[in-house]
Amino acid sequence: MSKAIPLLSGPMETVSAFFPDIGQAIGLLAVLAAAAALAVLGAALGGTTWRETDLAAGWGLGAALLTLVGGTFGWPLTGLGAGLAVAVAGGAWWLGRRSEPPVAPGAVLAVALVLPLLVVVAAMVPSQWDEFSQWLWNAAYLVEHDRVPRQGLAAHSGSFPAYPFGAALLPYLASRLAGGLIEQAGALGNVMLLASFGLVMARIMADSQGLSRPGPALVAAGLLLATLAGPSFVAKVALTAYADAGTAVLLALGAFLGWASIEALAAGRDGQARTLAWKAGLVLAGMVAFKQSNLVLLVLLGVAIAVAFLQETRIGRGTALGHLILIFALPVLVLMLWRSHVATHLPGAEFTVRPFANWSLDLLPDILASMGHVAINKGGHFGSMAVVAGLGARALWRRRPGPERLVAIAALVTLGYQAFLLFAYVAAFDRYEAAAAASYWRYNLHVGALLTLALVTWVAYRRHWRGRAWIGWLAVALVVAGPALLAPRIRFDREPPHPFLRHVAQQAAPALGAGDRLAVVDLTDSGQTWLAMRWSLRGSRARVDGLFNLADADAAMVAARLAGYTHLIVRRATPAVESAVGIPMPAEQATLLQRSHEGWIILKRWNGDKP
Repeated sequence: MSKAIPLLSGPMETVSAFFPDIGQAIGLLAVLAAAAALAVLGAALGGTTWRETDLAAGWGLGAALLTLVGGTFGWPLTGLGAGLAVAVAGGAWWLGRRSEPPVAPGAVLAVALVLPLLVVVAAMVPSQWDEFSQWLWNAAYLVEHDRVPRQGLAAHSGSFPAYPFGAALLPYLASRLAGGLIEQAGALGNVMLLASFGLVMARIMADSQGLSRPGPALVAAGLLLATLAGPSFVAKVALTAYADAGTAVLLALGAFLGWASIEALAAGRDGQARTLAWKAGLVLAGMVAFKQSNLVLLVLLGVAIAVAFLQETRIGRGTALGHLILIFALPVLVLMLWRSHVATHLPGAEFTVRPFANWSLDLLPDILASMGHVAINKGGHFGSMAVVAGLGARALWRRRPGPERLVAIAALVTLGYQAFLLFAYVAAFDRYEAAAAASYWRYNLHVGALLTLALVTWVAYRRHWRGRAWIGWLAVALVVAGPALLAPRIRFDREPPHPFLRHVAQQAAPALGAGDRLAVVDLTDSGQTWLAMRWSLRGSRARVDGLFNLADADAAMVAARLAGYTHLIVRRATPAVESAVGIPMPAEQATLLQRSHEGWIILKRWNGDKP
């Protein structure tokens, strides 16, 4: 059982935070196997150019098939898994016939270097709000029901059942291999995508120096820029089941492949250009299958790449249109298939724009002020954005090809996304969240990888890259030792109250059965206690509801809300809760109660936030 530890730690606490248990280790191996399979699929069906993007391309193809098989046709996903296994075996044979390695050059080295981070992440348990409210439930639904949600099937327990399921593909495949749900599969999948992103940057740096492939120093530098040293890397997002890090990587790699297709076409390498365009389409098909709002990123990228084509005089308009179709046809098809499925089976189960009369236009000054406050406090990311915007404007004005064209694409997408976020706060968010520009920093992470990739490409190909040998080996040492040394800090899942809530739920589970109704009561909490316990109690077959955000409720209101429940978990009692239940409960204790003929009785108590 995980235990809360101080953030500053000694050697024993570092060891404790670093190693997974046997079940988590098996989960890590299953994720590595599933990722390797998708990479083989990406190489076999996406083309053998820029092999470093194979995982993203294979994931995108798998997500497209998941949408078709599970969404449009409503078939069991076991058939999809079997079909992918056959395709991977055939793809490996085909690659061998062409004397191509099954995985990209440098991929094994990248996984070896990032393995310490993978081990730390494998040892973690879920702890963040949106993991409990949405993303874990997506993977759990696929594993437990072997289908995508639709009418006539079991209800989805997430906040937005109509959110796409592409991010759950690798967790589903890995969980099938492991024989049960791997809670950390989503987080581990994010790390694998980030590793492939780092490998792409390493290849760019190697190409700029005339090297045939990146060595350990450059691979480590790329991995650091993609993870711990990246200006847009946030552990509590990237090392969770959230779909934000995956979105960022897929957007960046899709944009990069689209840009590379333009450069190849302008240079007369038509066959390579078509392969790059097709591979970009596979990657972007995965991106639109990750999050509902990624449609906006696809549109912005489409506009940016169309502008780049229009500025390239060496490419005819008909040829440019054909390549645009090749890049965007599959992502658009995936979007259309999913939208049709949602309209038929899951109407109203997603985030929507409010009627115009309810838009928060009067809050525009407050929204802009909040966005500006975030930008000032996140200087690394927004500083990169300012540099890319300036370089991109110059590139557009001068119609410059090469790396500057990629910077221009990144600038158009990034600035367009800021306009979209402003619109979303006005038109979709409630007034409180709009005024505070809720999660503005997190949403900006969606374009963070693109910003980093554009700057690395610009610097590398303009020969500004001046790496010394000792700096490269320092990067190797940091990427290998950093996760181990920082494990107690990376292990944010060990911060109170996360281990305590999981411990209480696990100990309460045996008292619950089918037909029981449990209310998790914490009137002063915003809902995190209920979300965490509901996830940990998902195997109890009891219905788990929450009573929270009611600090001003009186005893009569609390008693009325508790009618019909068979069990309670009271994390922090208030006088109103004590009066409604009829039992004194110290505020620093959590209490499990059961309803009897005489009233509520105590089954178990826990002290404070310590298991």
